[in-house]
Formats: sequence, structure tokens, C-alpha cells
Amino acid sequence: MMQEFNFLVTTVRGFEDRAAAELRELLASMKADAKIGKAEPGGIILLNCKVAENEFLDKIQQTIKMQPWLLNNIQRIMPIQKSVKTDLDLIVQAVKELAKDIPKGESFRITVERRHTNIEGPEIIKETATHINRKVDLDDPDWIVLIEIVGSMTGVSVIKPEAILSTAKFRREL
Repeated sequence: MMQEFNFLVTTVRGFEDRAAAELRELLASMKADAKIGKAEPGGIILLNCKVAENEFLDKIQQTIKMQPWLLNNIQRIMPIQKSVKTDLDLIVQAVKELAKDIPKGESFRITVERRHTNIEGPEIIKETATHINRKVDLDDPDWIVLIEIVGSMTGVSVIKPEAILSTAKFRREL
């Protein structure tokens, strides 16, 4: 499994190769250097590329608008700001470091996606939330503290909700 990644991409289980091919084609059109790896469980692709988050997401949105048939197998794309080994202390440390970017007066929500781990979601939320001195808003947060656990590796981000791209939702809004 990849140790460093800056995007987590979801697809339908069994369609990882097709989704990875779509990513390769898209990244080639951007002349971007990237490593693509599949993760367990199925349906997860880890991507480490040298492209800015907003540039990559803009390119995907532009491709869906202009050539929607090119991206049929990618479901969601989530930016990852820090990847760490799946260890509660390391996850907490990453969240503490990244959560400093949440401005005073703004709200947050913690979203945890767990795959192949024994660490419980409520435990992660409890341990990380105590280090974020901002208002919690579960329905309409200004920021999302995203914790994506994929077996032995975890991706952590503190991002605006719109930074998570759902290709199906984006198509519906066109």
C-alpha cells in the first residue's frame, strides 16, 4: 500500500482498474507526475500527484462538463493533506496540526471513514475533537475534518465541504 497520498478516490468495487485508467488519462493530459495505487478493501484508489488540489479538482469538473464519457468509474475524490500510519496518536497529532487553519468563529464537523481497522469511529472523534476549539456544526459546517482510514494508512484533511467532489452530484447540478 502507498505510504504517501494526497487524494483518495472511490469507485465501485471491482472497477478499480477502470477508474485508475481514467485517472492516468486525465493526469497525462495535465502532464502530471503521479503514482496510483489500489487499496484494500476494493473500491479505493490512492493517488499521489504533483498537482495542486484546486487544479486537479477543476480539471475533473471541466472534463465532466466537456467529455463526461471519459470519467464513468470515478465516484468521489477527496483531497488528503497529510497521510500517517493508522495509529490514534498520529491521527490526533495530524488533526491538531491541520485544524489550526480553521478560523475563529467558523464551525467544523469530523467525518471518519473506516476501512480495515479496529479503531472505533466514536473514539477517533472524541480524541480529535477535544483539540479543536471551534464550534461544532454537524449539518452545515464551514470546515470538514476528514479522517480516511484505509488499513494501515490514514489520510487526514481539514477542508471546505465543497473540496470533496462527488462526480454524480456534480453531474446532477450541471
